[in-house]
Amino acid sequence: MDPDTTKIAKAPVSVVIPCYNSAKTVERAVLSALHQSRPPAEVIIVDDHSDDLDTARLLQSLMERHPLDLHVVTLSKNGGPAAARNAGWDVATRKFVAFLDADDVWVPRKLEYQLPLMEGETAPVMSGHRIGVTRQPVGDSEVIPTVARQLISAKQLCFRNMLPTPSVIVRRDISLRFDAKRQFCEDYDLWLRIAFKYGEFGYFDATLAYAFKALYGESGLSQSLSRMEAGQTAIYRDLYRDGYFGLKMMITLISWAKIRYGRRIILSQIGSISRR
Repeated sequence: MDPDTTKIAKAPVSVVIPCYNSAKTVERAVLSALHQSRPPAEVIIVDDHSDDLDTARLLQSLMERHPLDLHVVTLSKNGGPAAARNAGWDVATRKFVAFLDADDVWVPRKLEYQLPLMEGETAPVMSGHRIGVTRQPVGDSEVIPTVARQLISAKQLCFRNMLPTPSVIVRRDISLRFDAKRQFCEDYDLWLRIAFKYGEFGYFDATLAYAFKALYGESGLSQSLSRMEAGQTAIYRDLYRDGYFGLKMMITLISWAKIRYGRRIILSQIGSISRR
């Protein structure tokens, strides 16, 4: 039986979960959001024009079981994760929007730990944290160590994307959105533009979410490492074009992206060997 969260004060958070043919994983993601120690006020699943019947049936079942907390937005055509997240963001009604992918999960106390980073008049408009990789279910016994909360600058973010999408919470009323024309690194592009426009963001140096596949080298968009590197290079060039930094910084960042690409290729190969 699902835990009863009806008597717990809801966090002012709209959770947006893009979903495409995700019948095997999306329920796990949704329940990890609904069963937070500080549960969100609403969870919005955006069905990105799934073409399998199982996903539609599962989403209908979830809505029937959680009619007060769960909403489903169905898109008329497939637009990719960026367009789906934007669609969910556009219908969100709470002060904050949190992102979660259909094949990932949050630990039970994520919102309880992370949300205080963003509450208060001078709080940053965006925050995030580390995510881990696991093959096992993430249970209620998960223990989060006490760690320092940090403020991270846009320049620091340029050299290291420390904001996996399932970690990010943003203030709903900011003007920027995901660029739906980008197939790769559209999340990193948005985080950088938010950091440059609105200033430092909050960072909680603890693992508050988990993926069930390696971040590099397995199925999904992350498998195309060369395209990801090209996507990062395009972002740096676009930010230079838009006046966020100078030519020297752009050249430095592109060179650094190529070094990281080589490292990820090596890690992907090592991971592939270890799984045999």
